[in-house]
Amino acid sequence: MTLKIEGLSKKFKDRPILEDINLEVKDGEFLCIVGPSGCGKTTLLRIIAGLEKPTKGRVFANGKPVKGPGADRGFVFQQYTLFPWRTVLENVTFGMEIKGLEKNEREKIAMEYLKLVGLEDFKDAYPYELSGGMKQRVAIVRALANNPKVLLMDEPFAALDIQTRNLLQKELLYIWEKTNETIIFVTHNVDEAVFLADRIVVLSARPGRILRTFKVEIDRIRDRLSKDFLTLRGEILKILEKEVKLR
Repeated sequence: MTLKIEGLSKKFKDRPILEDINLEVKDGEFLCIVGPSGCGKTTLLRIIAGLEKPTKGRVFANGKPVKGPGADRGFVFQQYTLFPWRTVLENVTFGMEIKGLEKNEREKIAMEYLKLVGLEDFKDAYPYELSGGMKQRVAIVRALANNPKVLLMDEPFAALDIQTRNLLQKELLYIWEKTNETIIFVTHNVDEAVFLADRIVVLSARPGRILRTFKVEIDRIRDRLSKDFLTLRGEILKILEKEVKLR
């Protein structure tokens, strides 16, 4: 799915949050959005999802204006948002139930995705029995099982320890390569953005404006200690540090 954002601005009670955002996202692209805390990253993602309306401007998904939530856009929140009374399998099949798919069909699809992330043996477990990383894997495949055209991810690994976060970053890239989804990933972690993205959009402090866009021209098997990786990471950090000091 392609996405186009034209002249998008957002205010809350006359307080500007986002200002004149213009952005195109290509089909199959992995785009990361970074910026200082409170710059409107999550608000932008929620507007793309159709969960909030812009004050000004428009969002187009495959050329059609976004007027509200839709099955073509899956959302993975920072918190796991799993249903505690449903098993792993039942959590993953939830969206397909709403669509009216037959039980056998939705369970077959759910199991395919659970195998993709190595959780097929936990299909009958409840969320309280899972680690944080396992819960987030379930949340990701629950979104993917609905066959969205774009996956919107709002700092999904922020609450995890660094080892688990690094492992899930690798798993997400594996899933992306298998599914060819368009992914828009919001993060405050520059290292994470450089590791994951095809392209990185840097937002200013509030109101969020696009300061710069970086195309990540590093081999996909990325070494976090390589010269190219560290150079790009440092360049983005300098922009953000300057932006924070100005505020």
